[in-house]
Amino acid sequence: MAETIIHHVSKSREYETIIFFDPPERKSDVENWLPNNDCKFLPQEGNSLGERIANAFSKAFSLGAEKAAIIGTDCIDISNDLISQAFAELDRTDVVLGPTQDGGYYLLGLKKLIPEIFNNIDWSTDRVLNQTLKTLREKGLRFQLLQTLKDIDTANDLNDEVLFKIHERISNQ
Repeated sequence: MAETIIHHVSKSREYETIIFFDPPERKSDVENWLPNNDCKFLPQEGNSLGERIANAFSKAFSLGAEKAAIIGTDCIDISNDLISQAFAELDRTDVVLGPTQDGGYYLLGLKKLIPEIFNNIDWSTDRVLNQTLKTLREKGLRFQLLQTLKDIDTANDLNDEVLFKIHERISNQ
């Protein structure tokens, strides 16, 4: 599923794709698994998921990005159109979030690093989105929500519809 999502979203000419991978010593394995000359491959940095996401944004901005969006690779419905929509929304707002049905998010878009949104978050729980929104409101930041999608966290999350979508995307590669 991750390979399929990365294959589809990395084809866009509207934005540059950076693959943040872990563990760092497996860079050549990741590059061989995801051969794409248009992508950059950088190791994830940080201990918690929040640190890793914050560091990925920090790196993207240090490389010259004026806007950046990070996506998960566990949501088969992520598309170039959704990512383009997120970047367009960032012209009008501070933060863009793509919520998942289970209370997290599949996409986070920023125009600058906002470290506070990665603190005091119960990562990998159904509270992630609400805790993030609470912090955004407390900081007086404007945000936009994209459509809510389903992500796959466990084998129980897979169903015939998701498996069909995965098969359909693989067939179209």
